[in-house]
Amino acid sequence: MKRNLVNINIVLIARNHNPAIPTKDWLLHKKIFDEKPLSFVNTPVLSLFESPKFNFSVDDNRLQLSAKKPDSNI
Repeated sequence: MKRNLVNINIVLIARNHNPAIPTKDWLLHKKIFDEKPLSFVNTPVLSLFESPKFNFSVDDNRLQLSAKKPDSNI
């Protein structure tokens, strides 16, 4: 039976994430992402980074990384 991967999420729930740190320049400089963002928001309480392959969000209590088009070859 072939399985199709339709969604991948990584969620870290913890206190004291600092959403002001992951700016788009910081994420690209640290090579966390290798593609320019389609959209980006960086505030003291929330950061969002959307690229063609990923959605990344950080708030004070949660960090989430989601793959938009996961590789279904498993």
